[in-house]
Amino acid sequence: LTTQQQTEILETIQVNELKEPILDSNNETIEDTVPTLIYNIAKYFVGDPTYLKDRTTDQISKLRCIKLQDFRWYNDTFMTLISTIKKIGLEICKDIKMSKQIKRDSKIYTKELGEFCTQFGYEPFKPPPSKTENL
Repeated sequence: LTTQQQTEILETIQVNELKEPILDSNNETIEDTVPTLIYNIAKYFVGDPTYLKDRTTDQISKLRCIKLQDFRWYNDTFMTLISTIKKIGLEICKDIKMSKQIKRDSKIYTKELGEFCTQFGYEPFKPPPSKTENL
């Protein structure tokens, strides 16, 4: 694309059938960069994509739930799955955090116990070796 074409794509705004700019709730024009870029890419690789418009519209219009019950089933099934995944993920995170906290606390308590023992004239507490001897 030439620099002029790139600038035109970046500065495109949405317009109605009368070629008047469409304004949002803040009375500002709405950008139309992404659809324009996609159109130009399709035009470059496929040729004029307007002949695909009717076919695409027909395919998109057939994408619907025949009954509202189908949509509810889809929504219930997949939203329940997503909710369950989030809950389990949070539980796993909490478990990991708790295990790390327990390890940190264990080291702190062992150190404090050793200091306590030395204050009263006893040998510091030493945990048993973690490796077991082979039989």
